[in-house]
Parts: sequence; C-alpha cells; structure tokens
Amino acid sequence: MPVKRLGIAAALVVLAAADVFVYRGHHLFYRATERTSDLKTKIALLESAQRHARLNDRVFHALGRAHFDEAVVGLGRDPSGPEAAFGRSRSHFLRSLALNPFSPTAQFDFAQALQYMSALGLAAPESFIEAYQRAARLSGLDSRVFADVGRIMMTRWETLSPDDRGFAANVVRELLKGRRDPELLESFLGLWEFNIRDPEVLSEILPPDAAVFRRTAAFLAEKSLDRDRRLEYLSRAEALDFASAKAEFQAGRQRQRSSGTAAAIAHFQEAKSALDRIYFFQNLTDQILFDATEYRTLRKSVLRESVLSRIDLTRRIDEADEDLQTFLRLEDSAAEVGQVEAFLRERGLIESARGGTMTDFGRQALSLWLDFKQHRFREVVQTGQALGRSILHVPEEMKPNYGRILEIIGDAYQKLDYLYESNVSYEKAMEVAGDNVHILLKMRKNYERLNDPRGTKAVDGRLLMKLSPTDLLPPGSFLAKGIPVALTVILRGSSDIVTIELQGQDPASPAYLSVKINRQVVWDDFAPGQVIRLSFMSSPGENEIEITSLNGPVALKKIAVGSEYVDNKEKT
Repeated sequence: MPVKRLGIAAALVVLAAADVFVYRGHHLFYRATERTSDLKTKIALLESAQRHARLNDRVFHALGRAHFDEAVVGLGRDPSGPEAAFGRSRSHFLRSLALNPFSPTAQFDFAQALQYMSALGLAAPESFIEAYQRAARLSGLDSRVFADVGRIMMTRWETLSPDDRGFAANVVRELLKGRRDPELLESFLGLWEFNIRDPEVLSEILPPDAAVFRRTAAFLAEKSLDRDRRLEYLSRAEALDFASAKAEFQAGRQRQRSSGTAAAIAHFQEAKSALDRIYFFQNLTDQILFDATEYRTLRKSVLRESVLSRIDLTRRIDEADEDLQTFLRLEDSAAEVGQVEAFLRERGLIESARGGTMTDFGRQALSLWLDFKQHRFREVVQTGQALGRSILHVPEEMKPNYGRILEIIGDAYQKLDYLYESNVSYEKAMEVAGDNVHILLKMRKNYERLNDPRGTKAVDGRLLMKLSPTDLLPPGSFLAKGIPVALTVILRGSSDIVTIELQGQDPASPAYLSVKINRQVVWDDFAPGQVIRLSFMSSPGENEIEITSLNGPVALKKIAVGSEYVDNKEKT
C-alpha cells in the first residue's frame, strides 16, 4: 500500500514538473511576443521557449517571423549578410507548418520570407507564389490575409503566369463581391492603375455589382482614363439596378399575397430607389442592355403599388401624395387610373367631386384629375359649372388646390374644343394661384387654334416674364471636382440647347464633364474645347440641369439655354 501511494505521488510530481515545464514555454512565448520589442531579446526568449514547447506551432511561427525581421533589418547594413537569418527563418516556418499546416498567417509569413529570398537570389525549393495561394485558400474571404495576398499578387502582375493571374483575379473578385467597402475597392483600383492599366484585367477583377461598377466608373473619370469603359460600367450598373427593381417589385407582390401590405412596402421602396438610380447611360453607347419602354412600364407599376400599399397601411393620401401625383402624370391608361380611383373610393379617401359642395379642395382636385384621366371631360365641366355657382371665398391656404381645380376644368373644356371657355377657366386659375408656364402654354395653344394673333401675343408677353433668362450663371462661377451644380430652368417645352462655356482649359488635360437634364444623361465625356453645345427636348415649365466635373475643378465662363437644334455629337 505504501508503494502504491509512493507511485501515485511520483506520478503527480512528474505531472507537476511537466506543467511547470510547459508553462515556462508559454511564459517565455508571451514575453517574447507581447512584452519585448528588442529583436535580439525576442529571438533569445523564443529560442528558450521552443525547448519547453516543441509541439507548439505558434512558437516556431514567431521564431520564423523574428529571424525574417532580423534578416530584413540586416539588409540595410550588409545585403550579403542576412542569408543565414533568412535560412533560419525558412526552417522555423517549415517546422511551424509541419505542426499546423492549416495556419493562413504562417503560410503568408512563410511566403513573404520566400519572396525576399527569391528577390535576393537565395536558394529555396519552395515557390512564394504557391505559398501565397495556399495562404489565400486557407484564410477565407473575411481574412486580412486574403486581401493582402490579392494586393501582393497584383503588384507582381507582370511576373505572374496566366494561371497565377487567373487565381489573383479570382481572389480580388471574391473579396469585392457583395461588400460595401469603398476603401477596399479604392485600394485595388489604385493597384490596377499603378501596376496593370489593362482594361480587360479590370473587367476580370470586378464582380457584377452595381455599386462597384459605379465607383470604378467614377475612378476612371477622376483619373482621366478610359471613357468607353466608364460608360460600359455605368450602363451595366443601371442594367443590374433595373433587374434588381424587377426582382424587388415581384418580391413585393408576393409578400402582399402571403404576408400583407406592411411586408411588401420595403420591397416596393427598394424597387423605386433602384429605378431612381437610372439615368440611361446606355444611350451614349452602342449597346442597349434594357428596354426603355419596359423601364417606363415598371416605373409606373412600382409607383402604383408603393402608393397604394402606403395608403392602405396608413389610410392617409398625404403619406404618398408626391408619388401618387407622379404616377398620374405618367399613366395614360384609363383602366389603370380607374383601379386607383376604385381603391381610394373603397377606403373613403375620396368622394365624387360633382355637385360643387365640397370644401376639401385637395381631395376635390384629386377626384377631378382622376375623372379627367379617365376621359370624363363632360363630368369635369359640369363640376366646374357647379363650383362657379357655389364658391364665394377661397381661404389663402386653399388657393393652390383651388387653382389646380380650375386648371383641370380648363383642360376638360380644351378636350371638348370649348376653347374660349377653356381660356376663361385658365385665367381664373391664374387669378387664384398666380401665372403658371404650363397654363400659359395651354392658353397659347388655344389662341393658335382660334387663329387669334392678339391673344397669342399677349400670352407671349406673360410667358417672357416667367421663362428663365438665357444666361443661367454669372461669370466667375466654377465647378468643384465631383460636386454637381444643379440649375432649375423654366422653359416652353421644345427643342432646346444648353451651351456650357469653360475658361482656362488646358488641351492636354481636358475637363471630364457629366451633364444630366431632367434625370437623363445627355453628355459624359472629355470637353472637346472651350464650348460644349447639347440639344435636348425640354419640358414645359421646370427643367433640371445638373453639371458635374469629375476630374478636377473647372472655371465656367457661361451656361446658357436657347431654342435651336444641334446634334449632341457635334463638338464645337
């Protein structure tokens, strides 16, 4: 019995000694890696630690890294001296990887040591490119190692084999896929510009992502690089947004059926946001990626479902009034408008405007417009006659809506060819709400049809008071890089041109300008000289012109709008 106890005690002593021995190794490793900055002291501590922890791959990894640092520091003193340190580094990395071949950081540091040895002509049977590839495969997409491998391989692009280039391109593409990390994308675009500049390689490394395509397009313009490739990326981004809008719209319809209105609203809003990002850059290229008619149809459908869903949820028209008005301006189908009207009436949100007894002019204007869009012109006129007999005073805050009612009544008279009555109603509308370019242009059309030159001339005089002046910007204005200048211009609605005159342009480094008019791009190119003249079909009333310089600040001499035709391909 005493012998047995003595054996147990001896075993416990041995285990305790082993624990102390192993603990000593961990303690030395901790001191070397966390508490010591002096390289020689670090190496000494790790050498001691490896005698206590001969199966700990982290100790040998740290030793390999320390001897690598020793060799790199030695390069500054004597380029031929660090050979032995690189050799020790390599052997310790190999030992670490033998113990744990699945460590991505050990593989990466080993690859770095091999890369230095290769650059110095030192013998090593292992390939640093293959070591980097193993590190990438082991690291996973979310690892810093994965990104560092991509960066290193792009810096050495010219020396890579076709297979290695394919591997590197895949690393970068997988890294960028589905991410929203502008700094990461920017770093790879910078590496591409500095080391490669091949547009085909750029296409290889970019994932099919609208945000990535747009940022790449902006980068190309900022650097005054490939215009055609920029337009290609912008067009592809918009095609992806269009596909996304269709998918979100269908998902919203499905959620409506399965989960109810509230669940569908987010999908319809996402679809609307995707469509709002489309400016039809494809029109500036030779390739059409999606159909403009299908876009317009989808936009109306998205607006309709978004509006109806929000109204159904809140039981308030004002929650979606702006989108509702946009939908009614775009939709010409009486059947589609009729469905919206029935939806609103079923929920008690509008009632018949006929009879002239309503005092909520906002709801009455909407009800009349729904009648008008469904070609109920006589009913609208009858409402106008009833209103004329019943309205005695219009409060100030209600005048815009009451003016809109009178305008719609004038539109109905015009459709019925009662042109005098139409102009009377238009005049009343402007007496209430002020002169309006839209209404003045409708009046002018009536006077032309009545062959009344005096009336036409009188309207022209009033139009001149409302239209924007020809010169839109005073001298001395400028475009800051990347910051759009937005101008609202009131025009008749005809074939117009906008003239952008620059000053101080260097022909060797022309400005890259992007011009959008009424949310559609009309110019995206380098300035051909001091003057750019662009034709566009303006809308009656307000027109939005947005001008952006993408590659640097630009001084503006003049921006002007006139009514004459010029082909957008003409470069003055």
